[in-house]
Amino acid sequence: MAGSVLGPHGHDFTVVAECLKQFGDEEVIFIPNPGNAGDALIALGSYLFFDRIGLRFRLGEPDGFYPGRILVLGGGGALTGAYPGADAALQRNHRTCKALVLLPHTVRAYPDLLAEMDERCTLFSRELGTRDYLEGHCSRARVAHCHDMAFYVDERSIGAEFWNPRQLADRG
Repeated sequence: MAGSVLGPHGHDFTVVAECLKQFGDEEVIFIPNPGNAGDALIALGSYLFFDRIGLRFRLGEPDGFYPGRILVLGGGGALTGAYPGADAALQRNHRTCKALVLLPHTVRAYPDLLAEMDERCTLFSRELGTRDYLEGHCSRARVAHCHDMAFYVDERSIGAEFWNPRQLADRG
């Protein structure tokens, strides 16, 4: 991929773009991280990013089984051990998928699962502590670091017709 892929705030997402562009025109399965409003913002950033790099995707389910497919799992903070079942998509698919990419995430749990993952898996950390944790537990999976996908969202990408922080501030 030629050149950097910068987000609207100047954050560099090139490493994620290069990882995803290796799949060419093949459709991937995107499984957003279910959860709270922060997870929704991260998913929005991911959709905007996918549009920017021309990634073809369809939505998948966290409890889905996708053998032979390329999976992209949404970023967030679910893999800390605090959310039972947050590892379901990884557990169900990492052995049979064609490739698996975990978008920038916080990971502090599931060391046995991480050790099982192989070179078909690329796991992105969103902070240095997670990068260190992943590097300590992943013997074959690729580990990389990038900004949280929420940083791919700005006021323009949300759209003034849906939400305008200046109008909300003026009401207060």
